[in-house]
Formats: sequence, C-alpha cells, structure tokens
Amino acid sequence: MQRKALGRGLAQLLGETTTDSKSKFNFISLDSIEVGDQPRKNFDEESLRELSESIKQVGILQPLLVVRHNDGYKLIAGERRWKAAKMAGLREVPAIILDNFSELNLRAIQLIENLQRQDLNPIEEAKAFQDLIKNHSLTHEKLAEILGKSRAYVSNALRLLNLEASVLELVAKGLISVGHAKVLVSVSSSVAQKSLAKKILSAGLSVRELEEIVKRSLPLDRGLLVRSARKSLSSKEEELLQQISKVIGKKVALKGKVLKIYLKSSEDLEDLAQALTRQTKYQ
Repeated sequence: MQRKALGRGLAQLLGETTTDSKSKFNFISLDSIEVGDQPRKNFDEESLRELSESIKQVGILQPLLVVRHNDGYKLIAGERRWKAAKMAGLREVPAIILDNFSELNLRAIQLIENLQRQDLNPIEEAKAFQDLIKNHSLTHEKLAEILGKSRAYVSNALRLLNLEASVLELVAKGLISVGHAKVLVSVSSSVAQKSLAKKILSAGLSVRELEEIVKRSLPLDRGLLVRSARKSLSSKEEELLQQISKVIGKKVALKGKVLKIYLKSSEDLEDLAQALTRQTKYQ
C-alpha cells in the first residue's frame, strides 16, 4: 500500500520504497541537520507550538527523511517536525537516511511527503512543480506520472502561477480559494485580477458569483476573446464565442467563417482535446 501512496511513477523510479535496504533508520543530532531549500515556506506558529508540546510528551512518531551532506545531513522531508523538535529542546531526532538516490528522486520524495500531509498551500505546490519541471526537464505528463497525479492536475496547478503577484499571495495565504483562483487565472488583465480579488474579499463572493461576474464582463477585458479587426462581431456571435472559451478555457477568435483557438504549448493542445472529449462524452 505504501508503494501506491508514493505514486506509480515514483515507485518505478526508486525501484523500492524508502523503508527498504536503501534506507537506514537512526537517531541523529538535531544540530547536524541542514534544512536547505524546502517546498513549504509558511508555518503556523500556533500549530508548531502544539506539535512541540506533543513531541515533549510522546516524541517524534514519524522519522525525518535526510541524506548525508558534508559532515552531517541535509533535510529532505520533515521541516515542521524539525522546527517543533528544536522548540521542544530535543538533541536527537529519529531519521531515515536515504542513500544512493538521484536528485530527481529526492525532490520527488520531498514533494510527495508534503503533498500527502497536505502541508503545502496551492502556490507552494505549483512552484514545487515548476521547479521540478525546470531543473529536470520534465514534461507535465512525466511529472504527473512520478507524483501519481493526473496530467491535468499538474497543468491546472501550474496555471495558478500566471496570477498577478498580489493575487498569488492571497491564494497562498488561503484568503482566496483555489476555486476562485481558477476563475481569476482566465482573466488576462492583472489590473482586472486585482480588482476582482478585492471584490472577493470585500463582498465574500462565491466561486459561482465570481464566474457570473467574469462571464458578464466585456470579452476584451477578460482576455478570452479576440475581436476581428475587419468586422465587428454581433452580440450573438460574442455570446457564442464566450461560451466556447468558457468550455475550453482558451482564447478564441472568429475570422470570417474560421474559428481560431489560441494555444501556447503542446500541453494546451492536450488540454483542448481532453475538454472536447469530455464535452462529447456527456452529450
């Protein structure tokens, strides 16, 4: 069951799980562990204090994951437990020492451990996906296979990084939900994104209410429709194009009798094919 939880692709990459002969369990000095860069950036102080008190009473029940580094160790997963252990005044912590793993495997283990614990906010998750793709030349599909996620899940998470910086921060803090964020990312104007984000916070808009506001907005402001320079579209044509854009999540334009769909990558083409397949399936 553990192998399945790690994800089909990760199990294939590692060949064995982290509890096999490649791994060694030890109690190691807390001061010998270097934290380094971790996917998770934000920690709730009250939650850390509660975990620290629990550790004082019963110890650390889940070992940290580390690799040998210089004269000590480098943390792969378990930063929250590491922080709480320091608060609790522990000198040693239980740790699984991972030997002979590639950098990609270690980063995948690090990310999956956080995902399984739901320790990452949506933006931290998306940035971790982006980091793996960039540093290891992975496709969305390959990363999805490694993580045991769908390719659409990975692609949708990465799209959140197209949000305006201040809106990204609101999503990271949980002030705006992922559902709201998915609607906002379809709005190309950063000014419009910020304006809508403020309205979400001030008026307590639901995702459905936000969708209706965006739907009623002018196509050019939404960045989903591109008008023909040669011929103005009728209100009926605009409405139909708006419906198409909403279904497929892509920019579209009508040039005479030719419908143009604007794609940025091969992944966008795959998304379009899946969207059309889903629509056809339920007709």
